Amino acid sequence: MVPERSSFDAVGCETTLNRMHKTLYDQFCAHPWLGRFFEDVDQEMIERQQTSFMSKALGGPNDYRGKSSKKNRSSG
Repeated sequence: MVPERSSFDAVGCETTLNRMHKTLYDQFCAHPWLGRFFEDVDQEMIERQQTSFMSKALGGPNDYRGKSSKKNRSSG
């Protein structure tokens, strides 16, 4: 039986995610309105964080060290 590929493998692993996030944040930062929100942001750092988050979310390596995307249901 052939093991199922993860979504991470199906999209092309980290190489594809890195390229995708580089393109995305290049466009965000260059945008006349959105770019203002990224003026004081280290673009390479945010790209790495986004790639780590998506890697985990798609079943790849769990390198993400940011906040959980799950809401804390115990707080009001």
